[in-house]
Amino acid sequence: MRPLLVLLGLTLALGFPGVAIAAAPQITLDPALQPAFSTSQRDYVTRCTDGRIRASATGTRRLPVSIDGHPASSAAQTVDVPLAPGQRFAFAVGRRSYSVRCMPDGLVGLNASGRLPASMPLVLLSANRLLTPGNPGYAVVVDRRGVPLWWRAGSPLVAAAEFAGRDRIAVWDGALADADVGRGTLRFERTDGSRIRSWPAVDAHEAHLSSDGSWWVITAAERRNVDLRPYDGPASASTFDGVVEQRSASGRTLWAWNSSDHTGILDSGRWLAPIIALQSQDRRMDLQHLNSVDTDGRGTVVISACHQDAVYGVRKRDGAILWKLGGTPSAKSLAVLGDHTEMTFGGQHDARLQPDGTITVFDNGTSLNRPSRATRWRIDLRRRTARLVEEIVEPHAMSNLPGGGAVRDSAGNWLVAWATGTRVRAYDRRHRTIFRINYASPAISYRAVPAAPGQMSRDALVTGMDRRNPR
Repeated sequence: MRPLLVLLGLTLALGFPGVAIAAAPQITLDPALQPAFSTSQRDYVTRCTDGRIRASATGTRRLPVSIDGHPASSAAQTVDVPLAPGQRFAFAVGRRSYSVRCMPDGLVGLNASGRLPASMPLVLLSANRLLTPGNPGYAVVVDRRGVPLWWRAGSPLVAAAEFAGRDRIAVWDGALADADVGRGTLRFERTDGSRIRSWPAVDAHEAHLSSDGSWWVITAAERRNVDLRPYDGPASASTFDGVVEQRSASGRTLWAWNSSDHTGILDSGRWLAPIIALQSQDRRMDLQHLNSVDTDGRGTVVISACHQDAVYGVRKRDGAILWKLGGTPSAKSLAVLGDHTEMTFGGQHDARLQPDGTITVFDNGTSLNRPSRATRWRIDLRRRTARLVEEIVEPHAMSNLPGGGAVRDSAGNWLVAWATGTRVRAYDRRHRTIFRINYASPAISYRAVPAAPGQMSRDALVTGMDRRNPR
């Protein structure tokens, strides 16, 4: 039988007499539908600055289209849909329903391509337009195609954020003040915006949920009358001690560790002189700048100190430092193996323990004239070594900006927020790019946090947004 390809109206016949396959229905919006319509993609976003959108569709005999509750039709149709930011309408193609939600003008556009791995069904981002004052920061949850399903505005900055289980999300919002120490509130909310609890006076940089249900946060304690004259600083300065706290779900402090009890002023290394020069006017100085905490659940706590270019392993039982990776050399320093860089870290973020015992660290490379990188290390305490076993370098990701993070799943896939102002990427185990998000205008995602399977659902996010933004 000779193959035959005939295009006739909306019907495509493909080489088999009596068999016809309907062409896909066409759906367009003004303003545009993002991403372009595909029968395999359930959720979409658009803009609605005029209080409405115009939806146009052409269905087929087998797959008629219904827009916002209007009768289903296979003919061409156009419907004006009243819509305000945050609100959603639905359309149906045949028996399948699709969702379109209007994004607010203040939320930067996300241009996505590719697909996240199945282990990362939902990802929590932040979108902070630091170069355009007056715009709030946002926490945003996207699906595997990078489509925003849920968002929440913060004032004015959104930093640490975490899925808190079922229909709950924890988001820090506030402002960077007092020598880059974030002064704000960690808010635990349902996806519909209803408040569960708030923890005030928590630093911007960490909100991490442990497998036992406790939370790891960072606070700052001011230390006054610190004599910095030996370091060309003021005679009576105020410095901030970074304090790590483990808290119960109700907020009770279970464990605390003050960085200044275990590290010294000289541990700030190359950061010390510029911190003193830049912050001497207000006499408040952040010499450690703690920015992440994790635990193996077996007695070791891993802490990242950005202004020391170092990651510490701390024995939880007594707070003693077991090892130090990066930073100024000390008796606790590990010998670094397999790393080609002169300095191990430069203003690093997001140090995380992996199930196989390795540690991932996002290395910003701040002021080192080299690109940022996602790294993975194997610690050998018997030999006192740290071997670089994996590295992803983005050649154009030169970042002195605050933030950035790298997450690796058990299959070897990576999710990296590059902190360059525009980029979030996912990579497979061979470091091939499989997913991209580019912010449409300069914005920073402090981290990219995937939901564990079963931790949060698409329906909980959509229902929560509907309750906050009823039509």
